[in-house]
Amino acid sequence: LEILRSVNLMGKCSWLIKILGLPPLKPDHVKTILAIADERNSFFHYKWKPEPDTDKTPDLDNDERIHNEKIKKAKALIKYLKNYGTKLEYNGKKKKIIKASL
Repeated sequence: LEILRSVNLMGKCSWLIKILGLPPLKPDHVKTILAIADERNSFFHYKWKPEPDTDKTPDLDNDERIHNEKIKKAKALIKYLKNYGTKLEYNGKKKKIIKASL
């Protein structure tokens, strides 16, 4: 538990998983995890800065597109992590176990 508390997020997504003998996370999903954590930290620690060019009219269509892409990546990440956990929990044999129970 102490290791989990003291290791940073990148360490948890890389070398700690390797030390525990678990399959590595896909690099694209690690990038998404780190991006979500960065945005979360920026918001909660008041580091978020408004756009530097305040005279410029905001491009709401582009902002919405970027927001939708981030949501799509987050949903894909959640699905991936659920599948990752299920594979570990059932040792990749969930379908066989379900089939055997029928």
